[in-house]
Amino acid sequence: MLHEPAGPDRPQRELRDVLAGLRRRAWVFALSVVVVAGLAFLIARSRANVYTASAVVVFDVAGQLQQSLFGPASAPQETADQQTATDHDLVTLPIIARRTAARLGRGLTAQDVSDRISVPAGDQSDTVTVQAVGPSAADAAQLANAFVAETIAYQRSNTQNQILAARDGVEREIAQAAGQRPSLAARRAQLSTLDADVLKMRLMAAVDDGGIQLAQPALRPNSPTSPRPAHDALIGGFAGLLLGLVLALMLDQADDRVRDPDGTSAALGLPLLAVVPGQKRRRGGHPAAASTPAALQEPMRRLHARLRSGRRPSGARSVLVTSPTRGSGTTTVAWHLAAAAAEAGERVVLVEADLREPDLAALLGEDGGAGLVDLLRTPRADRSKFVRRVRLPLRNAASSEGAPEQGVREAGAERGGSGLDVLFGGFADEDAYALLASDAMSRILRELMQSYDRVIVDSPPASLFSDAMPLMNLVDGVIIVVRVRQDTIAGAQHLATELRETGIEPLGIVVNGATTASSGAAFQAGPGLRRGVERDVDRQVSAAAAR
Repeated sequence: MLHEPAGPDRPQRELRDVLAGLRRRAWVFALSVVVVAGLAFLIARSRANVYTASAVVVFDVAGQLQQSLFGPASAPQETADQQTATDHDLVTLPIIARRTAARLGRGLTAQDVSDRISVPAGDQSDTVTVQAVGPSAADAAQLANAFVAETIAYQRSNTQNQILAARDGVEREIAQAAGQRPSLAARRAQLSTLDADVLKMRLMAAVDDGGIQLAQPALRPNSPTSPRPAHDALIGGFAGLLLGLVLALMLDQADDRVRDPDGTSAALGLPLLAVVPGQKRRRGGHPAAASTPAALQEPMRRLHARLRSGRRPSGARSVLVTSPTRGSGTTTVAWHLAAAAAEAGERVVLVEADLREPDLAALLGEDGGAGLVDLLRTPRADRSKFVRRVRLPLRNAASSEGAPEQGVREAGAERGGSGLDVLFGGFADEDAYALLASDAMSRILRELMQSYDRVIVDSPPASLFSDAMPLMNLVDGVIIVVRVRQDTIAGAQHLATELRETGIEPLGIVVNGATTASSGAAFQAGPGLRRGVERDVDRQVSAAAAR
């Protein structure tokens, strides 16, 4: 099996494959960004405006009342964190929401107030911010100020009650002291101290603010805090970009189509025989098949050279070219391979065994005429009357660059008659399998192998039709052609597995329609690696051809 080269280059190749997949799915990014950002914008525009107003209250030093009543050492002091938590808890008491709802009226409930009020956690400071939201700027400011006012009133009321309770306790002590019978001086001193405490508490009750003051009232906000369509659209665009990245990776992973020649070779466990770059199509819809373009010459020569290697005198003298699906390019590959063999001086015959959709004649600009179907239906006929001689066009700089070419026969005359023989298929749909599986077909193939140095059979897709299956046991080897961005890895694997189950080990694969970058990747590695890969492929092709 031909495996992908290991080493430090493999992670780079994998990264390039991922980036290439993302480039192929660039439309997913664009669509995801536009859709998500647009939805975020529309949703934001459809929402009602919400205004936020903030009021700030400040708390006195912790333990002020206790220090005034009992002295600084009478109770433990709270830490800054504890005091901040205490202040925050005071502002968020449920009773404040109830008092605020009763104060504002308008059908508000305590739950409505709680839902519209938020008090962010403090930061060890003596201030607390109260935020209120509302459908209008005035409503939000009114709610925030009312909530703060009720908070201050509630705290002051609690403080007043504490002071009055302490004063009542002192007055009870005075009454008890007056009923006692100590010395006159001691009683006067005790009463004087208690009277001073009562006076102090009365003053505190009159002036104490409960340790909380309004630092900043809530003002009407100039603009709504939400929705913000532009802001939401920007966030939506970023989310769409991330979503597009995930979708692009998922789609690329789910896309099983052939893309990387080396990866396809490794997935199928077959040698990569040739990488054929994509070719422009003529006006009639067929590739320029009569003459071999410059980009195809080297891959076809390399493929022919590998077929010649092996233990047999001429390697794989007979090969069948098939594919998983229609449109993979088997006819094009078969023709150019035959042309490369003829260029090397071999006697070559190309047999068109695709009897359901024969298109070789149209591809070469020939009239077709009688072909394999007629020969099989008249087995006693002279084979030479059905084999057509197709001359190869002269290869020159103009034709390799895509300039207008002369006709096949006319250009062949300039070359002095060099060409190859072609047995066109002809049309037979329902009885195609019966004709190709007949003894007559076996005899014709044996005779062709005796008469020619190289026999190349162009067959229909083996995964779609069983027509060519009987022929595969008659030839020296089978070549599978897959087209980039059309055939799937699963489809090619299924074909390779099906052939192996019938005792046929394919010679390898030809990847057709590759881009310039991918077509060069197979043979543009370092000299040592390239020679090693070529030797590995040649050994496998030779072993398959020698069976």
